[in-house]
Amino acid sequence: RLEVVWRLGGLYIDIDFECLKSFDVLHDHLDFYAGLSNVGAMEISNGIFAARKKHPILKKLLMDQDKKLPAIGAAARLNWVGMPTITASGPGRFTRVFARAMREIEAKHSQSEEEGDEDYGFVAVLPIDFFFALPNSVISADLSTRKRMTEEALKPCSFAIHHWAGSWLKVQYGLPAWSSEKDEREEEL
Repeated sequence: RLEVVWRLGGLYIDIDFECLKSFDVLHDHLDFYAGLSNVGAMEISNGIFAARKKHPILKKLLMDQDKKLPAIGAAARLNWVGMPTITASGPGRFTRVFARAMREIEAKHSQSEEEGDEDYGFVAVLPIDFFFALPNSVISADLSTRKRMTEEALKPCSFAIHHWAGSWLKVQYGLPAWSSEKDEREEEL
């Protein structure tokens, strides 16, 4: 996902997102954007992000991929089967590299009035309601509770809703991605 968006520019969206409206207004005004996750901690998601071609934040993420990162904070204390993936290639790494890039920009700008050699353009980390109005705690809810929570969570500023399907967990660890109840959306497919 990182390399494709870095090479071509564009928008990456995980398969368990439901898009609610056009992203054109975001594309027209921002050179890079991502959203805060609704996980009870400060986390920038790599499940939905966009950037112009060759954006330096994506370059930093690509260059950082092979470095081993330990889990920190609450993530280090969780004994959850998916945490190694989150830390190594998911929002854990995405958040750390993004924060480091922003600190580097700040340091360059505080040292001189000149622009740095990298053009970051307009960068935004969008509030939870834009993409993650539904908290990750919904993953343990039954289908009717999920539906109710989704309806209650959506806001006028919501561009997409993350359904927290965890399909990557199912593939990697053999865990259920959705509730054991039949999801009528499957019939539409």
